[in-house]
Amino acid sequence: MPWRARTVRPLLLRRRASRPQLKRDPLGVNAQVNGWGGYLTKTLRLLALGAVVVLAFDTVGATASRLLGFRYSILTIGTYIIYGTACFRIGQRAGILQAVLGGAMLGLLDATLGWRISWAIGPSRLPGGAPSPAQLVNAILSVVVLGALLGLVGGAFGWTLRSRSVDA
Repeated sequence: MPWRARTVRPLLLRRRASRPQLKRDPLGVNAQVNGWGGYLTKTLRLLALGAVVVLAFDTVGATASRLLGFRYSILTIGTYIIYGTACFRIGQRAGILQAVLGGAMLGLLDATLGWRISWAIGPSRLPGGAPSPAQLVNAILSVVVLGALLGLVGGAFGWTLRSRSVDA
């Protein structure tokens, strides 16, 4: 059609306006994770580290108590320090709520698996045999609540004393 100008084309055949080039890795697979996902990953790593330290402390403490003959209950303060330190770090990274939950999880792990380890080694065995189910549930709940409280204290200190580089 000679009467049409050569620069007028149908909409579908026109060149689109240039668009900015997509960034490399547009889905963020290799990028540092921001938001709750990054905090959750860091929290889980810190919680796993705390769990390993608590269980190792229970194992070494129970063995030392049995070999050296001191009361195993003296080591309780060491376990509380581990809870508080782990929850301090979790509080710095992720906040107080995650620190409270982390403390409760450490308490649950210590009151179940940690108690089982020390029971197998010997120092936490009761003279009358195994505790009743009600006593066991009461002890587990007490340690979980205490762990959550230590998580609250440690997490509050961690959140308050966090550095600006953690926030960025």
